Amino acid sequence: MQVAAFSMFTMILVCIFWGAMATAFNIAFQDNTIRFAPKEATSIAMSIFSGIFNLGIGCGAYIGGLVVSNTSVSYIGYAGGFIGILASLYCALRLFQNMRRRERQLSTSQSADSL
Repeated sequence: MQVAAFSMFTMILVCIFWGAMATAFNIAFQDNTIRFAPKEATSIAMSIFSGIFNLGIGCGAYIGGLVVSNTSVSYIGYAGGFIGILASLYCALRLFQNMRRRERQLSTSQSADSL
C-alpha cells in the first residue's frame, strides 16, 4: 500500500483491485461449498459458510480494534501476519496428521489384501 500511497488515484485503484480479489475469493469458496454439499443441503451449507465467513470478518475487526487501541495502526500488519503464521502452522500440522493416517490406512489395506 505504501507504494500506491503517492496519489489518491493509485490508492483507489489498489482498493478496487483488493475488493475484487476478496469478492473472487468468496465466490470461489461458495462454488466449492455448493459443489461438495449434498443436493438437498446446499442452502444449509451456504448458511453455515456465510455465518463462518461473517464470523471471520467480525473477529478480524475485533482483533484489529484491540491492536489499534492498545498499540497503533502500524502494528495491524504484524497482528495479521501472526494470525496467518498460526493458521499456516495449524493447517500444516493437520495436513501431516491426515497424511500419516492415510498412509497407515493404505498400508493396513495392502497388508490385508496380500493375505
